[in-house]
Amino acid sequence: MRTPGPWTCKGMHPYKIAETRGKWIMLDSPDTGGGPFYPAISIDEDNANAQFIVTACNCHDDLSEACEAVLPAIRWGMTHLPGNMNQWRDCESQIEAAIAKTKEV
Repeated sequence: MRTPGPWTCKGMHPYKIAETRGKWIMLDSPDTGGGPFYPAISIDEDNANAQFIVTACNCHDDLSEACEAVLPAIRWGMTHLPGNMNQWRDCESQIEAAIAKTKEV
């Protein structure tokens, strides 16, 4: 089960990067120098990664719902506009794959 959002970035401490409802996640701190499995990253890269995670978490449900909403239209197009069949199939497979990934979390 995942913690519901919305998530926000917190830049006041390098360990605490994203927070929602009093719960937080972190990346490797840039001041640790990394390690054998985790190379050191800059504070800017740490912050960019945090923002990416927050953005991905906050748009996950909307993107999943949008993919599920558009899939019937694509399938309708495959039936009623077969001249574009390769494009329809490409779109269908990409959207099905995206929906499947959202179910993995």
